[in-house]
Amino acid sequence: MSEFLKKRLSELEFSELKKLYFKVFSSEEGRLVLQDLKNRSFFDTSTVEVQGIWHTDRIFFHEGIRSSILHIITMIDLTDYDNEKIDKEISDELT
Repeated sequence: MSEFLKKRLSELEFSELKKLYFKVFSSEEGRLVLQDLKNRSFFDTSTVEVQGIWHTDRIFFHEGIRSSILHIITMIDLTDYDNEKIDKEISDELT
């Protein structure tokens, strides 16, 4: 990361950072990227068991990936209702 970005990020208030996350991930493109990240990050699936076998090393790795997506969702502060509403609006625009 460049020194400029490090400095700029350190100067942001938490509320400003949350607004940036929301701006990026509430657009149609952002929603598509977020859904892709969810699909790739074990967001809606178990990270504990793979084909009946427990792999502790994989669990830690998968949970690390999953926690990144949970952080994004926490930062954009969308409820299930908000998610459904935005998804419907995007779907309506595409049809």
